[in-house]
Amino acid sequence: MLASRNPDGQARIIGVVNRVRTDDGSGTAAVDRVRDATDIAAVIGETVTLRRRGQKLWGLCPFHAEKSPSFSVDPARQLFYCFGCQVGGNVFTFLMRRDGKSFPEALAELADRAGIALPDRVGQGGGRRTALLAVLSAAQQYFRQALLDSGGQVGRAYLERRGLPASTVSDFGLGWAPDEWEGLLGSLRRLGYPVADVVEAGLAVERDRGAYDRLRGRITFPIRDPDGRVVGFGGRAVVDDAGVPKYLNTPETAVYHKGRILYGADRARAAWSEGRAPIIVEGYMDVLAMHRAGLFEAVGSLGTALTVEHVRYLRRFTSEVVCAYDQDPAGQEAMRRAFMVLAAEGIAVSSVDYQTAKDADELLSAKGPEALVAAVQGRMPYLARRIRDGQAAVHVHPEAKARAVREMRELLDAMADAVERTEYAALLERAWGVEQKILSQPSRAKQGPAGNNSEKTRHNMRRSEVNLGPQGVEVNLLASLIQFPDLMEGVLAALPELCRDPRWEAIRDHWPALAQEGAASLATWMVRLPPAAQELVTAAAAVPWPVSGDLVMELAQQVKTQWREREWRHLKSVADPDDPVVSAEISQLFQEISASKRAPRREG
Repeated sequence: MLASRNPDGQARIIGVVNRVRTDDGSGTAAVDRVRDATDIAAVIGETVTLRRRGQKLWGLCPFHAEKSPSFSVDPARQLFYCFGCQVGGNVFTFLMRRDGKSFPEALAELADRAGIALPDRVGQGGGRRTALLAVLSAAQQYFRQALLDSGGQVGRAYLERRGLPASTVSDFGLGWAPDEWEGLLGSLRRLGYPVADVVEAGLAVERDRGAYDRLRGRITFPIRDPDGRVVGFGGRAVVDDAGVPKYLNTPETAVYHKGRILYGADRARAAWSEGRAPIIVEGYMDVLAMHRAGLFEAVGSLGTALTVEHVRYLRRFTSEVVCAYDQDPAGQEAMRRAFMVLAAEGIAVSSVDYQTAKDADELLSAKGPEALVAAVQGRMPYLARRIRDGQAAVHVHPEAKARAVREMRELLDAMADAVERTEYAALLERAWGVEQKILSQPSRAKQGPAGNNSEKTRHNMRRSEVNLGPQGVEVNLLASLIQFPDLMEGVLAALPELCRDPRWEAIRDHWPALAQEGAASLATWMVRLPPAAQELVTAAAAVPWPVSGDLVMELAQQVKTQWREREWRHLKSVADPDDPVVSAEISQLFQEISASKRAPRREG
């Protein structure tokens, strides 16, 4: 069953859409007003060179590399679709994919362009966010000036020792937090910012005797959100002292969530949009090192493990991530954990070997930018590297081999792509001499409570495990239903399995509105759908599919037949051949498929 990519994010989008509806009694949504006032061709034309061909505009897709234009814009329906990578949507989803924006951010940007004032209810807590962002912006100005003043000599000397050129310091906005208890606090107070706001922004610590600066005697690294707004700070001590933490970050606040923010993403996403795979490193200095070498696609995970939210943000831009973590044991463990999260989300993972250097900054300092670029260019798929590096060790001692196989099985379990998982299992069999049936056994983490694994009933082999739904026929079916929306009820009655796919379930729930408003309102209607469902709708809207209403049910039957074929193949692959019940079920399913194919089909 096809699962939605980010159900929590989809729920937030739908919630925002519902909240922005006006109370003027007209039922018109602010979202609709913004969309109607926006020329999708003009917005996309800022990124893509579009040329008219027929009723649509065509250009090179900004979301994947291609030489021939397969990216289309339909100005009449206010939709875009790429026939190469199957990405599509409306003007909101275009900005979300291109810039990594959230739906509220895309809505706000387009509202500003159109001169439309959004209701205050959009994004609860907006007033507090605005206040905190203002405090953080003022703090950034203070830190920058402090680095340039005479008192910033200690900080400037440290940056010079680290080999950071003035251009990098300026580009990334590095600053200096004076070693004073109330240096920043006093400056902000004089500018009229309440102490409570400074504390809430994480810049000061409140104590019984009063507040004081959180960052003191440190180089400051402004942490920015994808739109370039300062949401927090990292501070690096200029003297390594065992009693003082080397790095100190401001805490999480209403505007800063370290599990969502990647350091340098505001600068890197332009490179991602050009097709360069994101590079993930561990710290601020490694991000700066990568950018100094011209690797502008690099970002850092702010001292925390890579999270699912990080990965789902990256997935808006890419299907591959390069992990360039430190070479020490801690860095390699972080690499393993990152792979588990990335692979589970269907992202291909490559790793970088710094050879004798510990990290990107050390390699840059020792051998120059060319060596760092060469290391990144020489990246290997993470699992392939693990298999290669472990090949000698697994043949030395049985216990070492067993431990390595357990670790590798856990990594294979994490992979969402079944084909890729099978290929790596075959590679392991050849390289390590481990039978694939051993690798196919789930790790203990996935087996669940003891005693439950042996009871593999026919129920857990049935439709719930089958990845249903051939894309091409489904797209044609939906394209037909858009032309004949009154036939949806009949299709669902004949094909109830359809709504086991969350995309179709969402389409079904909102279908009455489309049937009432008509296909001309398609772009407005689909804003209510989750992103995955929007992609299916835009694929259907982009395909010229002239069909009469009486062929809709035949298309539904084709979908059902193909689903049954896939289910039959799945059952054959997992069933116990000695189980007479399952064997009979497989035989019956095969007969149903054969009968459906023999049924007469309507010509033309």
